[in-house]
Formats: sequence, structure tokens, C-alpha cells
Amino acid sequence: MLQNFKDGVKDWFDPNSEENKNYFKNQMYRLKIIGWIFVLSPFLLFLLIVVMEVEEQFNITGFLGIPCESIYTEERCIEKDKLGYSFVDGSGYISKNSSATSNVFLLKEVTSEFSVGNIVTIGDSKKKHEIVDVKPLNKSESGNSQTIIIMYGVGFETNAGMKVSVVR
Repeated sequence: MLQNFKDGVKDWFDPNSEENKNYFKNQMYRLKIIGWIFVLSPFLLFLLIVVMEVEEQFNITGFLGIPCESIYTEERCIEKDKLGYSFVDGSGYISKNSSATSNVFLLKEVTSEFSVGNIVTIGDSKKKHEIVDVKPLNKSESGNSQTIIIMYGVGFETNAGMKVSVVR
């Protein structure tokens, strides 16, 4: 009986037995997976941080049409909007006619503050213009107004009352 016990223990630790080969192979496979997790986790953490920073700076989710509230709390969305990251479509109206040699536009009845980097359309035009500079929003009892400067606005004549809308 003692001999059977010794043979059983010997077989159990025998690295050449087929059962133990599979066991050791599986254990090595698991160790490799755990090793890759440890090797890749700093990279994945770095990638996550980069994606979060890019989202914070460029509002990718808003660009993709994903509502802010589906990702963040309502308070955070309002807070971001106050900081100039527009999650709502801003709009306003050209306050006076401007010639084809101007790229500076004074807007009246502004519903949401325009920000540098916003892409806007003017009137019925499908052409999109990027805002390259903005003046602070002027709040008054008669209505909010703001001056924007758009890239490649020269050559585009506007009339008072044309709507300016943020498209992204």
C-alpha cells in the first residue's frame, strides 16, 4: 500500500507524464497572458488618458453627435458649456451688412457663446467656416452679442439678419 502511494505521488510530480505536460502547458499559457496584461497595462492606461484629454480639448463625442448627457452628468455638461465647450448648437444673427473683404462679423441675439474652433454656417449657405477668434460675449438687456472672426470668410458677403449657426 505504501508503494502504491509512492508511485501515485511520483506519477503526480512526473513532468514527463502526459497529464502533467498539459497541466504545465496550461499554467505557462496563463502566466504568459498575465505577463502580457502587466506589460500592456501601462500602455492601455496611457492610451485611455490620451483619449480623455483629446475628448476634453476637442469634444470628439459632440463632433460624432453623441449627446454630452449620455456620457457625463448633467452638471458636468453645463459646466463644460460655461467654459466655452459648446455642447448645444449656438446661433446668432448678423447685425449689419458686411462686404466681401471682411471676415469679422458682429452677431446679435446670440443663444450660446461661440468658441474658437466652432464650425459655423451663415444663412442658407452650406459652406462651413471655422471660427479662428472670438471676442467675449456681451450680455445686455437688449440681447447678447458677440464678434467672431472666421477663416476663409473673405469673399462672402453677408446681410443683416442672416443666421449664423454652429454645426460642430
